[in-house]
Amino acid sequence: MTNTTTILTIASREISHSEGGPLHAEYALFDGECIELRKTEPGIVREVGYRTTVAEARDRLEAAGLTIDVALRASTAMKQGLSAFFARGPVVRRVVQSLGPRELFQGRIFQTDTKTYDGVWLDLRVLSEQLGDGAAEAMQLFHLVSLLHEAPDDADVFLGTLAVTRVKPAGFRSLRRISMSAMETWAERIALLASRFSGGTLHESGPSRVEILDELGASFALANAAARERLAMLERATAVSRTPPTRGPLSDPAAWSIESQISAGDVTGAMNRISAMEQTHPVETPSLVYLRSRTALLAAREEPRVIAERVSKLAARASFAELELLAAQAWAAAGDMGRALPFARVLASNDQLHEELRAHAMRIVRAAERGEVSLPPGYLPSASPQTSEPAPATVRPPPEVNMPVRTSHRSPSGSAQHGSNPWQREVSAAGARASLGVDAALASPATPRMDPKMSPLPFILDPAHALARTSEMDIEIPILEESGVHAIDTPRVEDPRRVPTEPPPPSNPATWMRGASQPPFRAIPRRSTPPHLAAGIAAIAETLPDPTIEPLADHDLAQRLLEIRVQFTQMSRELGRLYRAQHNIELRTDLDSIEAIQTQLRDRYGDKGIRTQAAAADVRRHGAFLSEVLLRTLGGRWVDIEPQELGRWAMVLPSQVRVWPFGRVLRLVAMGNRERDLVSYYLELCARVK
Repeated sequence: MTNTTTILTIASREISHSEGGPLHAEYALFDGECIELRKTEPGIVREVGYRTTVAEARDRLEAAGLTIDVALRASTAMKQGLSAFFARGPVVRRVVQSLGPRELFQGRIFQTDTKTYDGVWLDLRVLSEQLGDGAAEAMQLFHLVSLLHEAPDDADVFLGTLAVTRVKPAGFRSLRRISMSAMETWAERIALLASRFSGGTLHESGPSRVEILDELGASFALANAAARERLAMLERATAVSRTPPTRGPLSDPAAWSIESQISAGDVTGAMNRISAMEQTHPVETPSLVYLRSRTALLAAREEPRVIAERVSKLAARASFAELELLAAQAWAAAGDMGRALPFARVLASNDQLHEELRAHAMRIVRAAERGEVSLPPGYLPSASPQTSEPAPATVRPPPEVNMPVRTSHRSPSGSAQHGSNPWQREVSAAGARASLGVDAALASPATPRMDPKMSPLPFILDPAHALARTSEMDIEIPILEESGVHAIDTPRVEDPRRVPTEPPPPSNPATWMRGASQPPFRAIPRRSTPPHLAAGIAAIAETLPDPTIEPLADHDLAQRLLEIRVQFTQMSRELGRLYRAQHNIELRTDLDSIEAIQTQLRDRYGDKGIRTQAAAADVRRHGAFLSEVLLRTLGGRWVDIEPQELGRWAMVLPSQVRVWPFGRVLRLVAMGNRERDLVSYYLELCARVK
């Protein structure tokens, strides 16, 4: 990309970007009141972008005469022959007649030299040339109005323009007027062009099945219930049919018939047949456990983590490809990519595996490499079956050890909140270890140890799956004077292999701020600038090198620590890309960048706090970046990642100072100017490390 790249994002997800200049049709979503100005240089205030909401942007398009009905008429005209001709490859052609205007006219990259968009599903460049002047702009507007029709009303819409305005005079405004006076005529113009085509195809190759799954996944995140049903149908339609296996649990004709029925989207019918099958088969049969678990995941009848635990145990003794894929999907749906990856990697690397199974496995691997923290199990509608239908039986494995009874912590409402604690620290009660039957060495504060079956990331990175363990401490924590490694609280003892019996409660914005009450930092005298700052050693966030972990005797622990660092590095890279595109700021591991992120955090959330999942995800990225700065410049290391909330994860610096990077970011949002800023915080840490 060039330095004049601009990006349109909705709910922090990239919708389109330009190369070589500003975007074009996207300006129709904004008016002059949406402008954002910022002081970018001493004494100079510039336009940095335009911001609105989905509902307001949709109202502007409708006021100009562009409605969803206009876009639908244009897409209907496209399906008279043009959509199949311009489809980008065979995978797209399988579903081209089922695509809506959101997909048919979706342009991802605007080429400023040709004034055309590179299409995602269709070759919009060639199509624009055939339709004539104004076609590229009109088709992108059809895509945008359809997208806004399906996205949440309160989602943030932002067009970053600083890369363009930075090279212009201070008073320059990039906002342009987009004419929509003739939008209703495009359906006729498209139909006229379609009448000239007698068939054939333009492309014999195009996006792979994995790329299509990625695109559907991105669309799924910004879709209402009706749109999700359509996306479910598209996923099934692009799938490659599988032949019945000749051996294994699914070689049973009845089991394979139910498997095919689930893949076709008839989950309710499959549940009824499973219930009937249970009358003639033992309930512990691997095929029955698999089929029952798959329908439970797709119909949301059980929590993904419960299903993942059950399926993983079954895979250890009766593994087959479909079962391993289900385990990977369940862990990914539970927000535990660390445990999904081993299953997905094995399947993705198997060249002999059916391409449909490999495609789903490869998508999980690619999502984890991009730093995504969870994936939906599929795009099937998750509406619960009618209560009159028999519910599938739940197979729970027997306990492996005699576990002591643990008193559950209760929320103010009185309901028990359970959580799994995979990371165990050394506790004074030596008898606790013996009673749990866990291997002798648990962990010290300096070298946490984890059950190799568990992942360090349960429910914590996705606010929709945040496990709310509410207590008095969650609501009001006494503020200490100084954070030090000697003040270590004793964790609640719990068997790390325990399968949660209760689902996490609904997403609650109050849980996203847990960790903001971490101790403040006391200022201490500084005598000089830290050596690494004086030397100007700083890495660019967008191209941070892959992390490394010092060798540990426990290989499983080292691997999981590395997976955590990889996720945070990916989140830091993403934040760097967003800052470059939206604010023309190159984030680095230095003081200037720390000052830049704290300015943005205060501007965005200083008044209203964190109220949406998109805001929570944004703050998570900032916390990940701060944690990587501390790790890479001060030599910190994670020592406590047991808590279910990232705000309470702790690391220790070489001087044995205990810090909470994510909690510090949350505290800045919560307290604003009443707390020392992140720059002072970092400088004080530097002084203590010396």
